[in-house]
Parts: sequence; C-alpha cells; structure tokens
Amino acid sequence: QSLDRELHDLIDEYVIAIAADSETDTILPVLDINKPEQVANFIHQWLQTSRL
Repeated sequence: QSLDRELHDLIDEYVIAIAADSETDTILPVLDINKPEQVANFIHQWLQTSRL
C-alpha cells in the first residue's frame, strides 16, 4: 500500500505506464518489469500510435 502511495506522488501527465514486479492500484497500464519483451512491445505500440 505504501508503494501505491509513493507511485501516486510520482505520477504526472508524462507517465504513460508503470513497470513493476507487483500489482499496483493505478489507472495506468501496469507492465511486468520481469518481462522486457512486454515492456518493449508496449513502448513500440505507443510510439506507433503517438506519431503525428
């Protein structure tokens, strides 16, 4: 629970996802830090959809 509070204090409009090794209470996507392919795929998809 304290981790959720610390994360809440750090999140601003520039944070697009959270990478963690435990569940967190957030509306943002939570990626498994132990699955680098999942993180890389998320970043790749985000970059593809964010291009102007």
